[in-house]
Amino acid sequence: MKTTEHTELIRRFADDFTALQEAVLSQMNGVCAPETAAALEHASLVGPVTVVLAHADVLARGAVRRAELSVQPPERLRQLRAHARRVRRARSQAETRPSWPVPWRYLRDFTALMQRPGGQPPYLISRLKRDVE
Repeated sequence: MKTTEHTELIRRFADDFTALQEAVLSQMNGVCAPETAAALEHASLVGPVTVVLAHADVLARGAVRRAELSVQPPERLRQLRAHARRVRRARSQAETRPSWPVPWRYLRDFTALMQRPGGQPPYLISRLKRDVE
């Protein structure tokens, strides 16, 4: 895929929620075109992809709940639950992607230190700034 086409696809996904939602769900189900999958991996779409998957998660859970409350065949309920599990798995994977380029080892150290009372040692923050810049 040419760079301009790739950029246009990313821009389209950033501007059109419905197109992004269709692309993310097709990627989640394994029927996504390679150029679409490459565009979805772009750093500027990390947040929007997570939002799409959160929205899909809410819809999937709602469908399961409606099926549980109504008289649905057990097979249909199994399908809905399987879809909801796939969406939750994709959402958790999307939430672990960093939205800015910080090495994982620093994020791990930073998170561990922030959980301690009185964390935030200055040397770690300076290491983070140096590696990001």
